[in-house]
Amino acid sequence: MVRTNKAKLTDGVLADLVAKSRLVVPGHVDPEVGEFRTDALTTHPVAVSLTATIAASLRWSAWTFDVQTAFLSGNATSREVYVRAPKDGLPKVKDERAIRPFELLQILKSAYGLSEAPRLWYLRARELMQQCGLVELACCKATFILVDPRTSLVEVIVCLHVDDGFVVGRAGSTLFETAKANMNKVFNIKEWICLQEQETDYLGYKVRQDETFEIHMSMKNYILQVKPMEFDKEASKEAEREVTDSERHDLLSLVMRLAWPARHCMPQVLYGVSYAAQTVRKAVVRTIKEVNKLLEFARHEAEEGRAELHFKAKAIDLTCPRVITPFDASFANEDGGKSQAAYVTVVTDDRVLTQEAVGNLVEFGSNKIHRVVRSTMAAESAALSIALDKQLYVRMLLEALLYGERSFSPEWKERMTIPGMVMAQTRTKEFCVAGNMVTDAKSLYDHLSRTGNLPSERQVMLDLLAAKELEEAGVTQIRWVPSVHQLADALTKSMVSKILVKFLNTNLYSLVQTGVEAADEEHRAELRRGQRKRRKERSKEAE
Repeated sequence: MVRTNKAKLTDGVLADLVAKSRLVVPGHVDPEVGEFRTDALTTHPVAVSLTATIAASLRWSAWTFDVQTAFLSGNATSREVYVRAPKDGLPKVKDERAIRPFELLQILKSAYGLSEAPRLWYLRARELMQQCGLVELACCKATFILVDPRTSLVEVIVCLHVDDGFVVGRAGSTLFETAKANMNKVFNIKEWICLQEQETDYLGYKVRQDETFEIHMSMKNYILQVKPMEFDKEASKEAEREVTDSERHDLLSLVMRLAWPARHCMPQVLYGVSYAAQTVRKAVVRTIKEVNKLLEFARHEAEEGRAELHFKAKAIDLTCPRVITPFDASFANEDGGKSQAAYVTVVTDDRVLTQEAVGNLVEFGSNKIHRVVRSTMAAESAALSIALDKQLYVRMLLEALLYGERSFSPEWKERMTIPGMVMAQTRTKEFCVAGNMVTDAKSLYDHLSRTGNLPSERQVMLDLLAAKELEEAGVTQIRWVPSVHQLADALTKSMVSKILVKFLNTNLYSLVQTGVEAADEEHRAELRRGQRKRRKERSKEAE
């Protein structure tokens, strides 16, 4: 029996006791563990970001709900499961007699602690959503849509994460209000929260929607509560001493606490977290100092308002959306000569091709390249492969959330865009989402945009051939930008990126190079040419 106090903190003061007791089955000692399915699907963070983008852009109302005692409401278990009652037994309730200590009980439905309880709840929730007229997306489980049969357009979206739901739709519309009423009937919903009226917790964020319909998802409070790792002054003098097992455990805990916001809303911190995670196994005292410094930087960013996602209201034209994915790689800069790949995916519209435009950050990542890369080109092509895969999924999911899910076929990639990037002018179900891959690697861009020799490295050649085939089929476009426009640059190395800071502050981004930037880029190119020339001259003199 697990007993908790559900009282909430108000201004740092704990309210009166709110006692709650929960009977929990010790599922970890189940002798049949591993012989039955326990997977329980939840919505994807990308689906939540895209849903927030759609809601803000179309000025839809956003709500959350919380299902009460969800795991006790799951489907019946398909196997025979018996447990013993607690040592004190269970008291008489309603028409049921008291249960004697250690009495043998059979579990008929889901129960807290039962290994398959999350899955039984997911299956039941899916059934109930279908009863409400919502359809689960095959490409993103636990994400449900309701299509208006008159227009064939999606009018309601529900993202379900275990027992917490995020619901958006046009306020006052019959479909939206009916869907909410139906969900209220079939689910044991504890509370509906309108995000324009009250801030609430969802997926670790503090979420709210302002009067303009802009949606804000913040992890500022979480970051400010993370404490640096403490160690004695004597240890601080031994910078290269290997950490003890206890220190390593505490260090890993700190890195993982930083990883949560870094992976969801703080791309400027993600490279540091990725690097720290790779060095924990061989950490020294200096590593602790570096991670504490990273936390200090993260806390500063949170104070400056850069620990949150903003989904701008009515700022993105969904009649001509465009998914932009800047990607980058660093070659052999990590310990052991390892390389790093990163990408940033932004949903914007066609205006980004000619001017500065609003864009919403929906996904980003930074990871060590696990395969062997022998050149900058190989590292960049590996990053391209990762970023292209991520972008295709975002575009497919965005299209499904706007217009319903198409049937999948071998040509699904080609059906996502029209060759030549011809865009639909109105919001119809024939709409396709365009996309651009963005790189600051000129050699990579030249290989993809011109006919010429292929690189000798076979894996690089395959990456480039796959990307080139998609570009020639009109599925995506590869675009070169100078480094000052590269959002992913700060995700592959330790640096402060002005363009990334500006984007996080304003949600503004552009693929267009200004005259000043062009002149600056040409000056840097001239310096690089001079460096290469001097290296060749020195090489000849040495011979």
